[in-house]
Amino acid sequence: MTERNLVTFSAKKTVLAGAIASVLAVGAINLPVMAESNTSTVGASFILDKTSVPAGGLVNLALMGLDANGKVDQYAEQKGSVIMAVVSSSKGQVKDAGTGNDGSDSDGSGNSGAIPQAGKFEASVKYTQLSQGLGRVNIYYPASALGEDIVTIQLQERYQGPSAGDLYNTIATETKKVTITPAASAVA
Repeated sequence: MTERNLVTFSAKKTVLAGAIASVLAVGAINLPVMAESNTSTVGASFILDKTSVPAGGLVNLALMGLDANGKVDQYAEQKGSVIMAVVSSSKGQVKDAGTGNDGSDSDGSGNSGAIPQAGKFEASVKYTQLSQGLGRVNIYYPASALGEDIVTIQLQERYQGPSAGDLYNTIATETKKVTITPAASAVA
């Protein structure tokens, strides 16, 4: 290298070092990143199999995420979103439904779902993830429950936020009423 090239190279290094120092002194520039919803689910339908149940009975609740055409949205999770329902009951215990047609578990145990199986959690509030736009839960009403129950269902989308956290978008909210009647007594 010639002496002139060395001076030019040295000047370029000095300018670059000064620019780096300025950025480090000021701090990194954080531009806002807008996270967007990634689902095609825009509505919901929630269907109870009955609106009146005897104490000690069980109600099944079908959960459906709907697309813009009002059909079950089978592709809701395609872009990384998770569609989930938050189901709460003021008098019942909400739990995951079994996979049998009658709400029983598919293991052939014949359990009606009224008594939770080992490893299954039940509470008055349940978060359940939909799969291909469909989900379901059971609501069990203990023998001591009587009157009217208010069941609140909220369909949400969970998606990745601009940083490490998750964001939630409420798609639909609905309340349903279930009448709980006294259990029929056995007559011998």
